[in-house]
Amino acid sequence: MVKEFQKQVEVKLSEYFRRELISFDRNNQREYQLICSEYDRQFDIIKNNNHDLANKLKIYNHNEVLISCLSEPITKYKMNDFTNNMNDIDLIYSPRIDIAISPTILIKRRKKASIGIYRLTEDVNIFKKVHNLDFIKNLENSLRQKSINNFREHRLPYSHFSTSHNESEYINKRPLHLFGIEIENQKNSKH
Repeated sequence: MVKEFQKQVEVKLSEYFRRELISFDRNNQREYQLICSEYDRQFDIIKNNNHDLANKLKIYNHNEVLISCLSEPITKYKMNDFTNNMNDIDLIYSPRIDIAISPTILIKRRKKASIGIYRLTEDVNIFKKVHNLDFIKNLENSLRQKSINNFREHRLPYSHFSTSHNESEYINKRPLHLFGIEIENQKNSKH
């Protein structure tokens, strides 16, 4: 039942994002084109730096890839996978995320993966630009508030949710996803 619920959330949120992007394009064509251009730039970098992946990548519609919901997304990457700006060749561990919100790429058979699992340029402009969209900020703030309420209900500290920092700034220097939603049902230190 959990997997089916996650799949329904993935489909419904992705459809919501698609509709919001269509509306955003109609009302903010210049800004929308800037986001699309940044996406295209990062997509080309991934395609040109990974020849094995290049022939698996599919042609895309920006409204379907700029922001998507992924159920149980891939969450591992290597620090040096596409650029040489880091010497660390160790695999970085990232815990399982049940649902992720992210700019995506289409791989064989319309399967989506976060664009962040591939080494991007040294900047994260595609993440910054998508993060600045009002409907993403509203969703993120709503989820943050629900999480804070959950912490309060169980009398747990939640100081790691700072409300004083600049909300428009995207501070993750090497994102896998824009943000993730993880719901666990076990009461132990990991969860």
